Amino acid sequence: MPPRQRPDRTPAHPETVSHSDVSQSAGEILAYWTEQRMAEATPPDLRRPAPDDADPDAAHPGS
Repeated sequence: MPPRQRPDRTPAHPETVSHSDVSQSAGEILAYWTEQRMAEATPPDLRRPAPDDADPDAAHPGS
């Protein structure tokens, strides 16, 4: 089995979020998300980028 490679931390698209550093503790985050905030929250509009036409394998993942 080949060694696992660490994923590149450079996003492929400028709006891509691959990770986020947080300064709050787990308790602070849980305290922030009250029932009211959860009820009023809306999910972000996430869209997948179009497959790269230059990469024929991008259109057929797993092949």
